[in-house]
Amino acid sequence: MFYSQTIAEILDNNPSMQCIVISKPDALNDISHPRVRIIYKPVYSLNLYNVMGITDISYSEHQNAVDSFTFVAPEAKILIVDDNKINLTVAKGLIEPLNMSVDVAESAAEAIELVGKMKYDLIFMDHMMPEVDGVECTHIIRRMLPSYNDVPIIALTANAVGGAKEMFLNEGMNDFVAKPIEVKDIVSKLRKWLPQDKIMPADKKSSDDTAEKTDKRSLDIEGLDTESALALIGNEELFFTILKEYYTSIDKKANTIIELQRTERWRDYTIEVHSLKSTSKQIGANKVSALAAELERAGNEGNYRFINEKTDEMISEYMRYKDILTQVFPDVQISAEVKTANSEEIKALLDKMKEALDNFDTLQIDDVIEKMSGYKYPETQTAFFENLKQAAEISDLDECLKIVKEWKPLLVL
Repeated sequence: MFYSQTIAEILDNNPSMQCIVISKPDALNDISHPRVRIIYKPVYSLNLYNVMGITDISYSEHQNAVDSFTFVAPEAKILIVDDNKINLTVAKGLIEPLNMSVDVAESAAEAIELVGKMKYDLIFMDHMMPEVDGVECTHIIRRMLPSYNDVPIIALTANAVGGAKEMFLNEGMNDFVAKPIEVKDIVSKLRKWLPQDKIMPADKKSSDDTAEKTDKRSLDIEGLDTESALALIGNEELFFTILKEYYTSIDKKANTIIELQRTERWRDYTIEVHSLKSTSKQIGANKVSALAAELERAGNEGNYRFINEKTDEMISEYMRYKDILTQVFPDVQISAEVKTANSEEIKALLDKMKEALDNFDTLQIDDVIEKMSGYKYPETQTAFFENLKQAAEISDLDECLKIVKEWKPLLVL
């Protein structure tokens, strides 16, 4: 009480003075004066900035997008893991104004390799990925690298249903961000989970300058709800970057989905339409997103008859955007269809597969399968790849080795 009375008397005698009290968390503070601010130990620079009025960064998770960029973290190191390049572009583009060092990984294997070389402050982890998903990747990181036990791993998920957060917490993750990714959501998670001593108030002038850099193309695009897309990301320049990525991937994505349906690889099919659901919603292609959501649900329920009846409708709607977006990006050349691997490329991949099998390295096996999936194969060799992939999925290493040995003699170098 003595200290409270003394502080009050000093402030009353000095009307222009402000007071900051640094207190233990369990202290009983009875100071009630309009010019007294209390902060609790441990004291971070951000706390001091707030009470001194240098910035007004709060920890509310409902702050609007305009207020999201009131801080930067130039010393923070972030890893984003997602098998979809569009999602990587979105996440990286949204947090770029925060001046962080950002690395990306397109698979669990690549992510584990990176965390073995670099200590990140926070990891955004895609939930559904082929081969090794985000949950299993988190388990591996926590198990293999004790230094990552306290590093926040935040799930990126397009299935943010009731109980999702509890599930991720039980699996060793710390939080989640729903897809399609929203700027205020991802920034609020960064503010919440980054080490507070790495957060600094933003230079207001530079933030305003960045906000002025907008793409001048028309946002009136047939079939797109650009208003909802911009509400998510709040940045026209980033929107057109994402839209371009979506446009250039249409052929490859559509061909992949059709091939997975044809070969009845339902797990991979479900993952692909799950991905298309969120990326389509991200750019405002709401009908494609809704159709993909129906097909994802059918895949999860094992309703393959519905998939066979509805896939053509979704692909037709999806491919429609190829003509629409040609008008938006008239100078962009669409890359050719998936390349057919030549014998030399196949041999190099099979050599890597044998090395992985000899070392019982399941992560490298998954990585090789992912690389091999980026090619088409001569008709006489397609079955070898399909059988190899299926054997790898169930970790039948003996069968994998047998297929490699049978396949290699067919190659003519």
